[in-house]
Amino acid sequence: MGGTACAPTMRTLTRMTTLLGSLRERTLQIQSEAANVAIAEVAHSHAPASDTAGNDEALRPIDAENARRITELIRSWFEMTAAAQAEMAALMGLGATGARSDASSPGAFERRAQARVIDFPDRRRAA
Repeated sequence: MGGTACAPTMRTLTRMTTLLGSLRERTLQIQSEAANVAIAEVAHSHAPASDTAGNDEALRPIDAENARRITELIRSWFEMTAAAQAEMAALMGLGATGARSDASSPGAFERRAQARVIDFPDRRRAA
């Protein structure tokens, strides 16, 4: 798709609803996996997972394997939302920041002082 904003069509609507459906499914999957980690951690510690003041158990570092799983889930969530945002922006002919790339829209502005691509190859999973 080019650098100008598109006029939404039924194809746009179909792609948008498909994207949102996929995003919802993956979000539920991440939520379920996070709940499984929490359940495993509670079973491991034999203590309730309460976040009330004065509860030392809530501040205890979690098991190394569970910490790895949670870190991976968080990374996965960031990758998923960034990809969804980029796809939605491309669908509407918007730049990566959500501003119209042709700057024709009143109120479209760039919040960043500099546009840079930040690459973290060490944080990417092997696909």
